[in-house]
Amino acid sequence: MIVMNSFANGEWGKEERKSNPIKKGDSFDIRIRAHDDRFQVCVDYF
Repeated sequence: MIVMNSFANGEWGKEERKSNPIKKGDSFDIRIRAHDDRFQVCVDYF
């Protein structure tokens, strides 16, 4: 399960839940970019 959320204007938004296609032993890359006003998370699954 992947849970996504955002924090804007001092409040948390509604959670979004998605099934996780990545299984134990699978390869993937995750990148976390820190911007001035937010974080950006990218996952490449192969």
